[in-house]
Amino acid sequence: CGTSSATTTHPYAEATTREAIKKQESYERFDNEFLRPLYKWAKENSASVQGCYIPPPAGAVEVYVIGRAEEYDFDLGDAVADLELMLADRDWWVHTMLIPRPADLDGLWSHFDYDNALEVYADRPASQPEGEE
Repeated sequence: CGTSSATTTHPYAEATTREAIKKQESYERFDNEFLRPLYKWAKENSASVQGCYIPPPAGAVEVYVIGRAEEYDFDLGDAVADLELMLADRDWWVHTMLIPRPADLDGLWSHFDYDNALEVYADRPASQPEGEE
């Protein structure tokens, strides 16, 4: 019958602990260096931005910015290009896309998997909870 000691560390436990720490550091970096700046950018541009979403990755990470205008907003397009460069400067290589405001949220399906996307920012009327249109 084997005994265990708190002072004896098994190599598997060390590797598992290192992996858990590495994973936690990755989550924190993603949150602090990617999601928070992305949210801040969307909030700062909220006069032109209705929403910002990240669908489940299928290769490169994609960021979809939903504009308020029904037509393509070229000024917002320039700001979205600047956003992509800002993220690249932080070593986040993503594809950013600007989508004019659809008539309803179902219109987003033709661009990305809206139901499974991470909602980074959304400006809804106070009476419209998430998931309702």
